[in-house]
Amino acid sequence: MALSDARDTKDVAGFPGRIVRYKETIDAVGCPEFGASSHMARVVLAAMKYDPGTRSAMNIRYGEDVVEAARKAGFILSEFSRKDEPKHIKEKEGSTLDWGTAKAIEDLGRVPDMIYDLGGISREAMVRVLGRTSLDVVHKVKKVVESL
Repeated sequence: MALSDARDTKDVAGFPGRIVRYKETIDAVGCPEFGASSHMARVVLAAMKYDPGTRSAMNIRYGEDVVEAARKAGFILSEFSRKDEPKHIKEKEGSTLDWGTAKAIEDLGRVPDMIYDLGGISREAMVRVLGRTSLDVVHKVKKVVESL
C-alpha cells in the first residue's frame, strides 16, 4: 500500500517475500516494509497516475478459473499482452509492469479491479488485484476465492 503522496517505490509498503499457503492457512514470509516489493510498488504507482485513490495491490495466481471467478463476482478486469510490449520497454529493466498497468488502464478507460497478463518467456502469468486500501484488496481476493 502506498502513502497518499507516493512518488517512488520507497513510498510503497509491501511484503519482502511471498504470502504463502501453509497447511490450511496462509502466512507471510516477512513483515511489510517500505520499498520491499518494487514490482507491486510500480503497479500501484502506475495506477495512482490515473486514480490517486488506488493505492494498494496484490499479486495472485493466474488461471482461467480465477479470471472467471472474478468476473462472476462482478469485478472489472483488464489485461495486457507482453507480446505488445515496445522494444524500448523490454530493454529497460523493471519497466514492464509500469507499461502493462498503464496499457490495461488506458485500454479500459479506467482503473479496473484487476489486471492480468498471460506471461511470456521466463515470465509467470499473473493477476494483480487493485484497490483503494489493503483491506479493499483483501476483500476482493476473498470474493474471488468464494466464487471459485
